[in-house]
Amino acid sequence: MARTLAAAGRDLLDHPAPHLTTVLLAGSAVLTDGRSSMPRAVEELVRALIGRGATGMALPRCGECGKTSLLHGRRGQVRICSVCAGRQAPCGRCGRHRRVAYRDRHGQQRCRRCPPTTHTGRVP
Repeated sequence: MARTLAAAGRDLLDHPAPHLTTVLLAGSAVLTDGRSSMPRAVEELVRALIGRGATGMALPRCGECGKTSLLHGRRGQVRICSVCAGRQAPCGRCGRHRRVAYRDRHGQQRCRRCPPTTHTGRVP
């Protein structure tokens, strides 16, 4: 396991993640609990370790459907898969059920036709 961790660490040093060390020092359970809040850098480390034969690691699960696919979106503090990110929901502005394209500063879902505006009235 130590050689696997060292080899995966060397691979990731080519493109280091800024907070990876901080997250890992906070607790190694992040490598095994599979939470959807797992930072992307930790997910990449877990994938590298599993690819090198490590056992006991857990890939993060989607915060909505629970699958262990790549997590590309977010709903609050949890990461979600692209399938769940593409699901339709009522727009916080027009009320129509459409694909969520934006979230305003209050976390309300917005469709592509109703983008959130900044305090100056412009779309970010």
